[in-house]
Amino acid sequence: LGVKKHEFSIHGGVGSRGGEGIWDEEIALSGILKYKYKPSEKYDIRFLAETGILGLDDNSGALPVIPFLVGVNYERRLNNNWSLFADLGAGISIPLTQALMFQYTNNHFYQDWYYDFAVGIAFSPEIGFSYKNFMFSFKSLFSLNECSYDWVNEYSSSYDSHYFLFTLGY
Repeated sequence: LGVKKHEFSIHGGVGSRGGEGIWDEEIALSGILKYKYKPSEKYDIRFLAETGILGLDDNSGALPVIPFLVGVNYERRLNNNWSLFADLGAGISIPLTQALMFQYTNNHFYQDWYYDFAVGIAFSPEIGFSYKNFMFSFKSLFSLNECSYDWVNEYSSSYDSHYFLFTLGY
């Protein structure tokens, strides 16, 4: 049995997420759809396209994102049932929701909601193994977005989020 020329897979994952350069100690959930295309049977390398939803919003300022990645996949068949694979993708990410911001003005704190309008960059390595049609992997995703949350005063800041996930796919 060889690797199919075209392959779709669905992945669900659980792990941890950090944001703003510090860990939020937040559980992260993911849903991912992948497409892989093998241009040549001679090589074990395939082209990869991936999208999904990652993260939970617990009002801590961490934004869930939708990454759109393209990259490469390497898969080494061990026998008819087992194989090892590694994916490397890069692309853009779009934040999904608003976030809560705390500010200090006129000697008191106040909170306000802001939206992230900008598309950011994303980078994701993944390594795992498969048994027949089931895949198990460890995935990391780094997303960097530029936030614009006050159009009048032109406040903006960079937002980064790190995801470390264990995924199960079919």
